Amino acid sequence: MKSDAQGVKSDALDGEAGFTLTVIEPSIEPSSLSAGREREPDDVSDAKAIKRAFRRLVNGWPGFEGLSLVSAEREFCKLSIADRDAALRMRDPWLALLRKNGKDHTPAPSTYLRERLWEAMPQQQPSESENVVAPPFGKAWTCHLLRLLATAPIEPPAPPAFIQKLIAAGGAAGRRAALERLATYGWPRVNEMLQRAAEGKGMNLSRQEAQDDLPDMHAVAVDSPAFHQWQVVFDQRGWPWMKPPRGISFVWFPIDGPPTDQAAGPPQELAESG
Repeated sequence: MKSDAQGVKSDALDGEAGFTLTVIEPSIEPSSLSAGREREPDDVSDAKAIKRAFRRLVNGWPGFEGLSLVSAEREFCKLSIADRDAALRMRDPWLALLRKNGKDHTPAPSTYLRERLWEAMPQQQPSESENVVAPPFGKAWTCHLLRLLATAPIEPPAPPAFIQKLIAAGGAAGRRAALERLATYGWPRVNEMLQRAAEGKGMNLSRQEAQDDLPDMHAVAVDSPAFHQWQVVFDQRGWPWMKPPRGISFVWFPIDGPPTDQAAGPPQELAESG
């Protein structure tokens, strides 16, 4: 049994999913999706991205409405990618700390950047109860998804009349309609996870959940036979299926296959067979 929460990247089997997320262990630098690789802007798109980031930094800066920001932009462009990210990320906490400490004067953006004032922010030590983010389609993420799906589903709301007749008539079409409604309504937290993952966002887990022992896992290539075998299992059980966004080439799954604690089929069908 292993206990790690690493995610999946597009070009390798043991990296992260290419999104900027808090993880438990250091990630291997992604290749095609790397956002943290240090390099200076060398084309128009980079220059535009830097300008947009600078505007986010100075937007609403106290006391600077209508004043020139040329020197501040010059200082911002001198920074490395990592430093620009840190300056942006720490801007609001730094301004809040000034107000908390009773400071009436806010240093100019150029001063904030030139003197690297964001580095004066006290470093917060993570507490035992602090949540961590499981990268989408990674080991801890998939295991948490399967744990949620192993719980009893919520009863779907009453369907429209024609869907109700279709389900009552039985057969392949009726069973498919029942399973689709189960996937839509049965596990709201799972659907939330899948929606966030489609947007490149991970799932907040408690530190205990993230550190729970994980089964042996392997990375399954998207659109591979093994991936579609998992999709068949999800469909048969009425589980909502994942839709990895472009750039995600692998999803981590347990080597031993899906859990067997829940039988396949809609709840009413299971009750009748029991």
